[in-house]
Amino acid sequence: MSNVDELTKMASDGQLPEKLKLLMALLKRSEFSNCDPFCEAKFEPMEPPPKVENAEPEKAVNILTVFKNPQLRKNILILWIMWFITGMTAYLTDLCGGDMTSNFWVGQFLSGILLSLVRIAMGFADGYLPWMGRRFVMLCSQSLAVVFFACVISFLLTDQKGQWFYTAAYLSAFVFTSIVWEPCYLCASELMPTDVRATSTASCSIIGRFANIGASMLSGLKTVYQPGVHMISISLGIINIVAAYFMLEETKNCSLDKAGGGAKAAEKANEQEMTDLIKKNEELEEDVEKK
Repeated sequence: MSNVDELTKMASDGQLPEKLKLLMALLKRSEFSNCDPFCEAKFEPMEPPPKVENAEPEKAVNILTVFKNPQLRKNILILWIMWFITGMTAYLTDLCGGDMTSNFWVGQFLSGILLSLVRIAMGFADGYLPWMGRRFVMLCSQSLAVVFFACVISFLLTDQKGQWFYTAAYLSAFVFTSIVWEPCYLCASELMPTDVRATSTASCSIIGRFANIGASMLSGLKTVYQPGVHMISISLGIINIVAAYFMLEETKNCSLDKAGGGAKAAEKANEQEMTDLIKKNEELEEDVEKK
């Protein structure tokens, strides 16, 4: 007796649940009822794909490929500016923030928990607020960071270091500077097409590492003139705002397959997607009417 017959007998005796009974009934009525589904299947390897004669070899993609296209050249330059300035200011603020509170561990805990909560809130808000695009987050976060850096400088010049408002201003500057990393990461994927995305993202990461090295060298200025550290952050932040305002394109909800083509290409891609959806919807309605 086959395994199917044994299970069928158990189903008739009430030893199997209702869903399994229905499954066995369908199996007995199917065209495969004469074969045992629990038998050992033989492995048959697939045939290799046919070789295409005179096929063109894939072209090597490097950073020079990106610079040949004017739109991609503009995108990679704004990405490098964003990654360098954000890497410099965020790391510099972190290195010089050890004495923002009287207790080092309290300051680190507050900065970590506050940044985590803000990023979680932004992650939820991004799906519900269509107007909160990459440009908006970039410009607003960097602008607020500049404002709070100015507050930190004013408190240092008036000898208010260690007060609760100094700690609050420093934490705010650190958090908003760190938030700028979000559009940096997202735009690195959404501004570049698939074939050069890995190369461009790797170059941005290298730029960010150079920025971290520069920040570690500038952090020694704190022992000489502490407000000068934050003046550097303000200057770099203003440059970041101006560059992003004139060069950074909005990429939220863009098609990654059409990335890097500029605003007109993205608009055409969205129109084509909408046209395809309308056609599919009409075809489905026609099929329903025929049935």
